[in-house]
Amino acid sequence: MRGRNFLIIAALVGVVVPVSRPLAGEFDVAVVIGNRSYQGDRIPEVAFAHRDAEAFKTYLVDVLDYDPENIVDLRDATQAQMEAALGNVRSHQGTLWSYLEPGESTVTVFYSGHGVPGLKDKRGYLLPVDADPNAPEINGYPVDVLYDNLRKLKARAVRVYLDACFSGESSGGQLLDAASGVVIKAKLPQVSKGMVALSAAAADQVASWDKKARHGLFTTHLLDALYGKADAGKFGNGDGMVSLDEVGKYLKRTMTRAARRTYKRIQTASLQGDGGAVLAVLPKDGAAERPQAATVAALPPVSEISIMDETLVAQRNANVRSAASVKGDKLTTIPAGTDVSVTGKTTVSGAMWYRVALAENQTGFVFGKLLGEKPTAPPPPKADPADMAFWDAVKDGDLENIKSYLKQNPEGKFAAVAKVEIQRLTKVAEKPETQVASLPKVDAKQNEIADTPSDTLIRDIVADAMSAAYATTYEGDGQFGTYLRGNHLATGAGLQAKAGIWKARA
Repeated sequence: MRGRNFLIIAALVGVVVPVSRPLAGEFDVAVVIGNRSYQGDRIPEVAFAHRDAEAFKTYLVDVLDYDPENIVDLRDATQAQMEAALGNVRSHQGTLWSYLEPGESTVTVFYSGHGVPGLKDKRGYLLPVDADPNAPEINGYPVDVLYDNLRKLKARAVRVYLDACFSGESSGGQLLDAASGVVIKAKLPQVSKGMVALSAAAADQVASWDKKARHGLFTTHLLDALYGKADAGKFGNGDGMVSLDEVGKYLKRTMTRAARRTYKRIQTASLQGDGGAVLAVLPKDGAAERPQAATVAALPPVSEISIMDETLVAQRNANVRSAASVKGDKLTTIPAGTDVSVTGKTTVSGAMWYRVALAENQTGFVFGKLLGEKPTAPPPPKADPADMAFWDAVKDGDLENIKSYLKQNPEGKFAAVAKVEIQRLTKVAEKPETQVASLPKVDAKQNEIADTPSDTLIRDIVADAMSAAYATTYEGDGQFGTYLRGNHLATGAGLQAKAGIWKARA
């Protein structure tokens, strides 16, 4: 695990190679793993793991002359992916083995992510993103299995770089439920003969962050050393090959001093093995220039990311970027209206960004204004039994009855119907009696309706139409919906029949 106030054991292991023999070759192969985003809200993110892995991959290509096609590059690797690449306890013949040219290949493995101790066996485990830190004996990747599988490869040289915490600590608390308040030190395997080991800090020390570079303080100065600074000046002999001793001297002067000045703490790298072991061969013209990532300034500090677990909706097409900035690489676009799983939020230069979950355990950042809450339908209005009873009593009455309802219930459920009925009755009262009597008769099959006075027919049509509209609106309300769907709601066929009769009379 990587982060401020994390206890980190970062093991860097390399097979001793004679200084007269170059390390680079067309058959050299590597596995680079950066595990940043873990499944489950309880496991904190290793914020800079992807950047560490990407920077190390660049180092392999720029300094050690690796062919990018010979690098197995994994981000947020699951247990299955790690075993497929590196092998497992049953077989060492994973993808790395298949890439190898026996006797000619130099093998490099780099891992940045969480590590945990086994509660039962105290072994050190690398933590796949789908693993349970409380059961690494079941779903973790044992460091001793990694070393054993690499030993079985018939490689010209092997180097392993592990940047992981094996104490069970995290910035948000313990990774291990059963070890709250207790730091458990894993028993990491001893390196075999012909190997060297370099650790970022002693077991009782804290490995710090380089906030400006967005790497671990150890990673920042290690890469500077491997790019050639350790071979120059008072640290090295300038022979174009960076040895273990030279890297150790460089880290003691730069990393240890930076930790003391910045954090007022002691952080001392420890070295094991032959000090003459070569870790890097430089270009003929001296130290290589270490590239700087374009999006460094855009990445928010880990402490500024607030954890969330919500589902929001894309308000319009939303670009997902690798960093909380428009300068970050565009990873994908989320179509408008899509549900988005939000795992965190942060503020950069006054702008709010959401961290969102993507496919294959990836994460990205979306500008805050592009996501919003899911729209929710308003609850259906509750029926008022007294209102319904009053309307039921007056609806067949005269103009004054209807007016009495509207006066007492100006906002009642039937206020709109009452207003229409008042208008109708007012107009009917103003019509000459002869106009009503002159309406034509209809077919005998509809005698019941035909004999109905025209004003009643109009009222039935209006009332039934309004009731149908209200029934649709309040269908979800059990009491009111049942009322409207009952005897007072005309069927569609009945309503059409009445309307047809009125049309014939008109």
